[in-house]
Amino acid sequence: MADLSQVLLPGWDDEWLRLERERWDQLRLYALEALAQHFQTEGRHLSEVCP
Repeated sequence: MADLSQVLLPGWDDEWLRLERERWDQLRLYALEALAQHFQTEGRHLSEVCP
């Protein structure tokens, strides 16, 4: 889960990286949404997941 909080190539300012960062951000969002749905389906809430 820690990987989902990472910025893609921090400190790089190349133009091509802007689109790749947007894609990475979208993938992270999808992954977090899927994880949240999974926990909700199992009846697990934030207090159980993040002690």
